Amino acid sequence: MGANLYRYVLLICLLTSACSLDASLEDFRSTNRLHLNFDDSNKAVSSSNYRSYSVMGSCAHVGQEVQVQLGSYTGNTTCLSDKTFVISMDLDGITDGDYALAARQEETEAKKTSEDTETVTVDLTPPVVSVDPLDNRQNYSLSSLKADYPVGGDCSEPFHVVKVSTSLSQEYLAVCSASQKWQIKLDLSSETASSIDFYIQHFDSAGNISTTATANIAYPRWQKISPDITATGVPSVRIITQYGDSGRILMASPLRNDDLVDVGIVNFNNTGLTRINPLSGQWGVDTAKFLAAVPKHGRALYVRSTIGRAQLRELHSVKIDGTDDKVLMGPTSANPVGGVTNYALAPNQDIVVALGDIESTDNEFNLYAINVLSGAQVKLNGTLVNGGDVRDFLITPNGEEVIFRADKDTDEGIDLYAVKLDGTNLRKISPTMAAGKSVYAGYRVSADSKWVTYRENQTYLSGSNTALSVVSLVSGEITNISATGTQGFVEIGAFSPNSKYLAYRIDRPFAGCYSLLVLNLETKAETQASPACTSNTNDLLSYAWSQDSLKLGFGMITNANYYDLFVANLDGTNSHQITTVAATRNGVNGGYKEDSIVFTPDNTRVVFMADLSGVAYASTNDMRFDLYSAKVDGSEPPVKLTTNSVATFAHDYPVIKISPNSDRVVFVSDLLVDARNEMFLAAVDGSSIRKISPAISIATGGVMFANQNYFIDWTRNLAVFQADTITDNVYGVYLASLSLSSPSLTSITMPQIISGDVPAPMAAANGSKIIFRQNPTLDAEMHIYAADADGSNVLRMTKNFPTGGGTLRSFSVTTDGAKVVYIADQDTAGKEELYISDTSIASTPLKLNAAITASGGNITQYKVIESANKIVYMGDLTTDSVMDIYVVNFDGTGNTKLTPAYSHTTTINQWDVTADGSAIVVRWDYRVATKIEVDMIPLTGGAPVALNAAIGASFDINGFSISKDSAWVCYWGYLTVARRNDVRLVNVATPATNYLVDVGVDTARMPTDCNFTPDSSYAIIKGDWATDGKTALKTFNISTQTLYPINASLDTTANTSWSETLIEGSNKRLITLSESAPEVYEIYSSNFDGTDARKISKTPYAGGQVNANTLQAVRILEDADRTIVYSGLIDTLGKWDLYAVKWDGTLQRKLVTLPSYADIYDFFVYPGSSRVFYRADAEKDGMLSLYSVNADGTALKNHMPGLSGNTGVWYTPVISTSHVFFLSDAYQNQLLELFVDSL
Repeated sequence: MGANLYRYVLLICLLTSACSLDASLEDFRSTNRLHLNFDDSNKAVSSSNYRSYSVMGSCAHVGQEVQVQLGSYTGNTTCLSDKTFVISMDLDGITDGDYALAARQEETEAKKTSEDTETVTVDLTPPVVSVDPLDNRQNYSLSSLKADYPVGGDCSEPFHVVKVSTSLSQEYLAVCSASQKWQIKLDLSSETASSIDFYIQHFDSAGNISTTATANIAYPRWQKISPDITATGVPSVRIITQYGDSGRILMASPLRNDDLVDVGIVNFNNTGLTRINPLSGQWGVDTAKFLAAVPKHGRALYVRSTIGRAQLRELHSVKIDGTDDKVLMGPTSANPVGGVTNYALAPNQDIVVALGDIESTDNEFNLYAINVLSGAQVKLNGTLVNGGDVRDFLITPNGEEVIFRADKDTDEGIDLYAVKLDGTNLRKISPTMAAGKSVYAGYRVSADSKWVTYRENQTYLSGSNTALSVVSLVSGEITNISATGTQGFVEIGAFSPNSKYLAYRIDRPFAGCYSLLVLNLETKAETQASPACTSNTNDLLSYAWSQDSLKLGFGMITNANYYDLFVANLDGTNSHQITTVAATRNGVNGGYKEDSIVFTPDNTRVVFMADLSGVAYASTNDMRFDLYSAKVDGSEPPVKLTTNSVATFAHDYPVIKISPNSDRVVFVSDLLVDARNEMFLAAVDGSSIRKISPAISIATGGVMFANQNYFIDWTRNLAVFQADTITDNVYGVYLASLSLSSPSLTSITMPQIISGDVPAPMAAANGSKIIFRQNPTLDAEMHIYAADADGSNVLRMTKNFPTGGGTLRSFSVTTDGAKVVYIADQDTAGKEELYISDTSIASTPLKLNAAITASGGNITQYKVIESANKIVYMGDLTTDSVMDIYVVNFDGTGNTKLTPAYSHTTTINQWDVTADGSAIVVRWDYRVATKIEVDMIPLTGGAPVALNAAIGASFDINGFSISKDSAWVCYWGYLTVARRNDVRLVNVATPATNYLVDVGVDTARMPTDCNFTPDSSYAIIKGDWATDGKTALKTFNISTQTLYPINASLDTTANTSWSETLIEGSNKRLITLSESAPEVYEIYSSNFDGTDARKISKTPYAGGQVNANTLQAVRILEDADRTIVYSGLIDTLGKWDLYAVKWDGTLQRKLVTLPSYADIYDFFVYPGSSRVFYRADAEKDGMLSLYSVNADGTALKNHMPGLSGNTGVWYTPVISTSHVFFLSDAYQNQLLELFVDSL
């Protein structure tokens, strides 16, 4: 009967066309062809998924709409080609309970509806878990329970899982009992780990995860001298980014009882904070690299240090539930010392483009496209010869191509390339750059991905100004825009939003005066948008495009130092002057400042920063900016938006963001002029303004505004940002409403962590005392401690801080260890002053500085003159931000101001004290505003004495140094040619006579630094005379006034990254780290005059290096041979070993033999010691221990044997006459304490 019925129905369909063939049978055989599907990610609605709850299933009709409803929440999606559907629903505001979830699809041809309905539980309450006090926590080896050691506590969800992870990479599961208790038992009878951390999470059936509870037990095996730490505090969030449109924040922050940075995710409503990266050895997330949200695949990208190779970086991809963490790029068997340096996610979120050196040639950086899910790699840049590198890259907005700079050969000529994301169509899109010439970083791609504009220094170069070109990615046609421009381009051009035009500043048609020109990219026709220049005082300043690409806003000098704003069409017609400045140095920013002019999206108004005070200033440094809004047609006067600002000094607006509907603007500024940036919301028409960031109670706090420190979600009307409001450099995450009528401010609750640290020990020069700082009892209060040479007799130097105080800015110890000098807010919170303390008496400091009367005044720097028992210090004691220099005796008497009264606002750029303590040398604009020169002031007082030769009005001194015998000052700067450094030498006894040491070749190749040998017989000059960016050395014999090149036999493009002098008897040598071949560094030795030059380091294998693992200098021991110590990739592929050699190349030897995977991470030598100290990871476990060895390779010692778990020795050790002191988290992971061991 069924078969006959089928034939009958089929016949009717064929004869009458009353139904479709693909619908007829199913309509009779099935009542529903749409089904909801569930997995662990959507089985329930929880605190971790309610802002992006995924509804998915199967469907029948491709391309037709699927309607979804959960309670009162609805959404629509489309049936995909694979007959599935998925939709992400934002369930913000939903409450706990059971809800009907329905999916429907109208089947047009069948004239019916397919539908599936299920019940979904909504549970937004995370479970709660705690851990009971642990037995013998401070020494678990003494516990009578160590063979069956209990770890347990309370839990809120009976019969649900509790997971315990440890710092030993162990994981245990327990079940919450009916009485809401959990417990695991461990066998610690043979355990010797110095520290074990426990991380406990509790799960419920809805997928909610508790806040992680933490606990720690220790086995004290080494001598710790710093006080026990009890201080707790919230961690400092490092970076944040928005996780798609899910209403979640992806962050890098410590999330455990330590300071190791994790990756976490949290909901906007402050629920569901979860760590998603696995434990990672001694090293956490690298916050110098950004986080990338990949919501399409429910993943996140981050960079961390490689286990065992802490100086190397890996790119990781992890699911946001913390599972499936995988390495996408890192060190490989072909290059075990390589890694990733940068990455960017393509718009389709399927591919990440990464830059790294992972192939067989070390330090050869290539570009790869990597599949986010599979990890499959495609090399994008083709073949590089030895010495070639990819420098940087951009992904086009459409995600189809990658633009990158590379020097694909050995001549250091940097060209621009383009390649498809699949590796095809690789081509050069710039002219071939000659040796030493390059396309500059900062190139841009148009919004339609068809054009690239770039600067280069081959076809045109004048100082820092270059040629500007634009190239079509479609045809490859290059248009060089620099013709007839006398000064070239100092910044890149700007594409119009519609990608049809390029705007740029150039001195055409009037030489020496910048105008705003616009290039039609298709026709190549050029129009002038700004009025024609008539003199070099009519320069164009900042500019910006309107959103519809029809207008440009720009600042222009209308009179000498009058900076007005205009809006005009692209050809200069319909020009409207928006401001009319009434005083000199008033108006918009007096130079080029990107994003200082912004059009509203509806193109009716322009928002800009300007000083319209009507007060004339002597310098642009004195301008004070408010934020204004004006109609683009100039029909109304500008409206000041910053109506509650205090106009006393210069303002900046690093963030200006306008709402999509053009009615509001969010901006960041220091409106109160107290050095604290805050965030504000204003109506664009000026009708209202309010601060939306929290109150900042510390003098150095403020809102952060760099990339991945804030984001604006206009859809949800929220600004999400980081700020340090209570404790300096401890950044919280805040969410502020962007509603003008309904203000609100919330924050993300971060877990309390044990937060005290010992960040910086130092030793007195005679080795008698060790000084360190620590905040053991209160997170916000940093104290100074002193200890004897063996670590005994620990005394606190600082006194109790006032409420709100606790900032320790800097500190030092005298050579004999008798005195500690420091800057801190010891008496008044937020007011940093100068103190001295006797190291033999606890907590009795003496304040040294004169009274501070300026409301925001502080002491900022000091220098100790031990020979005279004096201290020279700088601060703004009487006027905010106006610095003066003073001298005072150790006993607080004789406070004397050394700097004279100023005739204008004077900026001190650099200062130092002569070695004999007789005078200070200051680099400042004391004589003429904004003209930087060098003066000397005797410590006995008196007028400043000019040291530099006369220089032009627009020239500046860029730096100086003082000889060790205090007789000479070497200075460099723009002395005779604009933007070209020259070097001169002056005898302080006869300052009227200056000696010319060296001049730059041009404004790109010139000296950049000057210093002296220890005996003051030579000046040592650094510069890039042959190739821009490649440092070489020259020496200048002061007595004969003769200049000598150093390592003259090396290629002129060879770079010298470091130099040091060595004196052994009558032998006076200059030791350098220089390139013997591109990117291959070796050590050279020569006399001070460059003669007897010789390579003294052991030759590295092909592709190897000397001293480049952490780019540190070689070290010179003070033993009889003046042994030179260095590390290198020399004997074993990918392995950093430690070597020593005498200055003449003899006594070459390897100092230690490391296990197969171990590396020298860094190394140290100290005055008076013949031992070399180094850190190394002896096993592939991510832990660095501290070792030392004699200069002849004997008496190797591990100063912290037996480290285990995610612990290690950190940073630079210091030594006394008998002991070595070092930081370690041996007893609590990532909690640094000070340990001591005998030499």
